[in-house]
Amino acid sequence: MATGRRWLTGLGIGAMVLAVGVFLAVTARGAAEPRGAGLSPGPSPPRPLASPTAAPRFQVGVNIPDVMHYGYAALVPRSTPGEAEADLQALQGMGATIVRLYAANDGISDQETARRLGIFLDAAQRHNISVIVSLVNYYGSHQNPPGMAPDYALTWQGIPYLSHAFFASDYRGAYLRFVRTVVTANRGHPNIYAWEPGNELADSDKPAFLAFMRQTTDLLKTLDPRHAVATGMIQAAQAGFTPAELYGSLPSVDIVTVHPGNGYRGSVVDVDWAVAHGKRAIVEETGISATDNRAARFETELRYWRGQGASAFLLDGFIAKGLPDDGSGDKQLGFDAIWHTDYDQVAAMLRRAARA
Repeated sequence: MATGRRWLTGLGIGAMVLAVGVFLAVTARGAAEPRGAGLSPGPSPPRPLASPTAAPRFQVGVNIPDVMHYGYAALVPRSTPGEAEADLQALQGMGATIVRLYAANDGISDQETARRLGIFLDAAQRHNISVIVSLVNYYGSHQNPPGMAPDYALTWQGIPYLSHAFFASDYRGAYLRFVRTVVTANRGHPNIYAWEPGNELADSDKPAFLAFMRQTTDLLKTLDPRHAVATGMIQAAQAGFTPAELYGSLPSVDIVTVHPGNGYRGSVVDVDWAVAHGKRAIVEETGISATDNRAARFETELRYWRGQGASAFLLDGFIAKGLPDDGSGDKQLGFDAIWHTDYDQVAAMLRRAARA
């Protein structure tokens, strides 16, 4: 997955290997409190955002899983009300146009989640930034709707993750109610890049998982036909499928995602399938585990994936330069100036890519 809350720092992409041999990681926590998290009204965006369902220009962006919850008490406890706005300003300055976040948190109601997402979408639009909304986290990080705690019944190296019961039947309860509430409330926002069922979801029961993905992606497209639906997965092999087996059975999916890290390129087969079948493919999450200057390595990977047909490239674990450690970053994989010395160089690399 993406950056992890501090109790999982350093476990980023490529650090956890499942039976199918793909790469994993984890994120965050949440709580409740009203108000707007420091996202001020401000002017309208300088130009209309392109429709995410149209074939876009190549775009760059980042993952900030908890950003819509910054500044709310006990959610990201050390975050401050102005952090989300600071992140958006920094991203706009480097030409980044996509932010991926995780919407759910088990400490607040579905309606409050929908409200917070709406506030963040408005703020992002003012900076000409579109948002990928991931609706549940596979890993037990409290980034799930209320009532789902029993579904995180399995563990891997002490990390809880969703059990088969969720994919077999439990998702029809709290999860689908959450999806309907959040999507219905926010589908009118023009800067939704994509909805996705969740972050790095998988199950060993292939028919059950395929049925879950089919029902959920079809529901997302029914609720909001104007915006794209993405897979949110590392790659098809994560759940034991070939690209044709999985994506060929999901007609409502518009965007095939891959989450490579540390130079991994095995998921190019997913990108190849997407390009060959008229779908978009994006590198939705990637990082490099190092603290020296990674800009040249990031640029090599960006050029490779762009050359294979990917239409977006998103770095993991973003914290804008000048912001403090709020407990939500990634010491190894992140894009920040707290634990990494290459913030300016990586930002310049993204700026070049955005202008190319």
